[in-house]
Amino acid sequence: MARRRQRLAKRRQAVGLTQEALAEGLGVDRSTIVRWEAGTASPQAWMRPSLAAAIHITIEELASLLAGRTEQVEPRDILEQEPPDLAPAVPATQAGLPNALDEIPLPYNSAPSASVLAEASEQPGRATLAVQRTSDGRVRSERQGWLPDCVWKRLDVQQAIASYDVGAAVKIIREIVGLTQGDISAHTGLTQSEVYKLEAGNALTQIDKIISVLEGLGVPAELSPVRLSGASSLVAAPVEPDWDDPVAIATDVSALLASNTAPAAISAAEEALVRIIDEYEFDGPTGPARLALRARKLRSHLHGLLHGQQPPSHRTALFRTAARTSAVLGYMAVNAGHHGLAASYCTEAVTMAQDISDLETVLWTHGTRSLSAYYAGDFAKAAAWASAGIALAPNHPQAIRLHVNGLARALARQGDHAGTLRAIGVAEDLSSRHGVTTALTPCISLDPYGVTRTLANAITGHVALGETAEVLRYETEISEYVAASDSQWTHSLVRLDVATALLSDRHPDVEHAMVIGLQVLQDAEGGPLILSVVQRSHDLRRNAENWADVAAVSEYVEALRAWSQTPRVRQLASSATMPTSPHALGRTPRDAATDHIASGRVSFRPSTGS
Repeated sequence: MARRRQRLAKRRQAVGLTQEALAEGLGVDRSTIVRWEAGTASPQAWMRPSLAAAIHITIEELASLLAGRTEQVEPRDILEQEPPDLAPAVPATQAGLPNALDEIPLPYNSAPSASVLAEASEQPGRATLAVQRTSDGRVRSERQGWLPDCVWKRLDVQQAIASYDVGAAVKIIREIVGLTQGDISAHTGLTQSEVYKLEAGNALTQIDKIISVLEGLGVPAELSPVRLSGASSLVAAPVEPDWDDPVAIATDVSALLASNTAPAAISAAEEALVRIIDEYEFDGPTGPARLALRARKLRSHLHGLLHGQQPPSHRTALFRTAARTSAVLGYMAVNAGHHGLAASYCTEAVTMAQDISDLETVLWTHGTRSLSAYYAGDFAKAAAWASAGIALAPNHPQAIRLHVNGLARALARQGDHAGTLRAIGVAEDLSSRHGVTTALTPCISLDPYGVTRTLANAITGHVALGETAEVLRYETEISEYVAASDSQWTHSLVRLDVATALLSDRHPDVEHAMVIGLQVLQDAEGGPLILSVVQRSHDLRRNAENWADVAAVSEYVEALRAWSQTPRVRQLASSATMPTSPHALGRTPRDAATDHIASGRVSFRPSTGS
């Protein structure tokens, strides 16, 4: 026997394995390999396929190497033995049990729930030998942890055990380790027929039998869905949740819907913004400045409310009104020549509007950014802002303003004749498709441009292109609506455009142009004032310089100088930040650099309407 055992050691050495390497590959201790090769222990049946593969021989060849000695009794052999009448003496100490197991077969009074592994000391510190005395005095021994740890790390095994699918768990374990149904039967107390039926899909429903099988397999307590004998703690069972109290639910709803802003307060804020917009063009010399202060107070009020709590519907309404208030302030800042401040207001407006998906406000604010760049003399940027807004929603009603007030006028200032006409045409087409009003809408209105406002801006584009006939044609078309409007700004801007166009005609009508200019100055003395009216009045003077010896031109120049000396015009002019550059009617940079307001210091970029 010793010689044959030496053959196992020689075979290991022949494939270049040390005892340590073989033990590590098989997941056992080196002492186990030593005992196998010494002939004092024999590999388990489930371990033999792995051992044979490790030393590059077949299972049959391995059996031949191990033959010629008294083999340890295998679990399936134990089942076939008749249990003796009395159990043999049990060693007095646990340390003596491994040898006893190797020397005697273990008797059972019935089919065991688990049977013995080969050597009790094969996995020291993990496998434990349990000796139990049965009711009729016979000894029953169990070995826990008889399957390798890798079995319990498999997710499919864990899931099968957790779902009480014992048959699936057994089938997977057999495939992993290389066991027969008889091996499972020997360790679990099930008959081989029961193992077959379980794997075929029959469910195991008796809880005590489930526990017996799980214990027989050596399932770790932490993976078992039920408590196993010897488990250190109970596995948490499903617990009925602590349901909320109905009164508490009602209280929570009330708290969630609580608001520091009543619906009436939101409506009041919206109405306040509408009044500011409606009064902006009509409130006398101090109107725009006074209304800008009111808009600032409204913005501060809305921001204060937003720091509180509101339900989503209230908060969305507050965000919309706050965003539009900031957008209107941005427009007011442009009219006052504060372009940096206008950019800040517009950024705030867009940020808030985007958060609530208020596309209309976003598009309107893009139009104001375009207007600001236009007034600042950066026509390329003006066109870019307008184009960016159009790209967001080309067919939206707000695209009318972006096309005609932003894109068309900026392209005209750059001499793009075809682009200007195309933008004007798209604006007119959108006006028709959306059925917008023919009335003259306020320049600061958040509503889509009406037909008259669109055509008034088209006039400005044609002025920049020097197309007097088109200017006069459009002016005739909208004159009825402009006359019916109370918007003095619109009256002034349209008339100044017409006057400038009369000077650029093939047959200039200088006197008529100067009469129109004088009328605008007289009307502006007591009415509201914006920077574009001041700028366009000086554009007219520069364009009339070629006729300086004409009495009507001299009269207009003197009236303009006196008007420009008034405190409110000087204050508005001093706030302007626009650079000096040539204007549309053939002026050169050198010409424009010599232009000054009557006060002598501030030069204006030629500007056109709102």
